[in-house]
Amino acid sequence: MWHLRTLADREVLFEEGRSTHLLARVKTGTIRLLREGREIGRVGPGAWLGEASAFVDNSHHFATALAVGEVTIEFLRHTELRSLRAAGDPDYLRLLTEALRTLADRIEAVNAEVVQRVRGGEAPPAGPGLLGRLWARVAEGGAGAPNPLPILQRLPGMRAADAPLVAKAGRTRFVPAGQAIAVEGDAGSAVFLLLSGTLRVVRSRADGTFSELAIAGRGALLGAHAALRGAPRSATLVAGEAAWVLELPLADLDSPAHIALAECLAGALGAQLAAADAVLMATRGTSLTLPDETARAALGHVEAWQALP
Repeated sequence: MWHLRTLADREVLFEEGRSTHLLARVKTGTIRLLREGREIGRVGPGAWLGEASAFVDNSHHFATALAVGEVTIEFLRHTELRSLRAAGDPDYLRLLTEALRTLADRIEAVNAEVVQRVRGGEAPPAGPGLLGRLWARVAEGGAGAPNPLPILQRLPGMRAADAPLVAKAGRTRFVPAGQAIAVEGDAGSAVFLLLSGTLRVVRSRADGTFSELAIAGRGALLGAHAALRGAPRSATLVAGEAAWVLELPLADLDSPAHIALAECLAGALGAQLAAADAVLMATRGTSLTLPDETARAALGHVEAWQALP
């Protein structure tokens, strides 16, 4: 199923902004990852590459992958992945799940480094940050449960035909102001799409007090890492004002609706990772361009935004 390829020193596997649609895994050697010509990291054997775009139609790479010395990779093309999906091959779901977990882990790692660099290990202070400012211009819905379809259709990687399936697979919940919808330390099995209102993201300190990391607004997609990894929630989500959320379980990823949701998460997490990398580079004194559409797609990445002015 996999194709093998050997890259020469400094040979490009894929370029930032291009749509090569390859899902690749490093077998031997090292790959440099570049944004706007600046190195943002290196990966070695076992690392996935292209996982943010291989599963999403009409997407592009957020970074350039460049060989350091001779590198051997194995890869699948986007068309081959689509064939696996159409055939109902279980390998497609396995690859998609692993790609999502890889993206979530990378975001968590970058986020942790940002917080360490900017705050010396302390959680960021209260404030809406860039995330809140980006979504402040999005009009809030009226009274009653909002229709989730317009928001679902805006998510990266969401096909119009799949949005109704995902909406039916979720559960719309009303959250009164001050009520928690997810609690730090609890097991996570679902992601939350914020349909209206705001959610405060808070984390406990060692002294028993709480620090507000950020305020998420309409369209935010939260809780992916815990849901994908079955890990404890890293923060508590509390309604800052009365809110409606669409709770989307990730337990049954073999259904068409949940495969569509997983593919959408690949696009959303890819945008989050691109945004997180930009923030991390800012803490190192290097400015990277963060296109507005990428920033708006980077939903739910709440901690790292606090590093931006």
